[in-house]
Amino acid sequence: MKPDRSVANENYYFGFYPSDGILYTNHKYLSIQKQYFIKFKGTFYDKANLFNIAYTTDAVQHTLKRRPNSELGAFSVIYNEKNGQVVGVRVVTQDSSEIYLTEFGKRILFN
Repeated sequence: MKPDRSVANENYYFGFYPSDGILYTNHKYLSIQKQYFIKFKGTFYDKANLFNIAYTTDAVQHTLKRRPNSELGAFSVIYNEKNGQVVGVRVVTQDSSEIYLTEFGKRILFN
């Protein structure tokens, strides 16, 4: 989702593995792959009353693995309700703040 709330079509894949403390991202067409070391931060409902499960960078693992500062961030998986369907993924790093919607998220946003 762009800052003006319009949507661009991308093929971006996320792999959340909380038990391993890892988030993988992959932009299919640009072949940009990243790995983030994450830890559970908490859950909350946002202003749109969507349920979020939040993660932040695991500073210990990040430091031990000597990862670049561009991989520091906060991440959340956004659901339409608790135990519901995934609406999207929010990624906030020092370089950007973006929301990636699923097809389901795009439909409910524009209906």
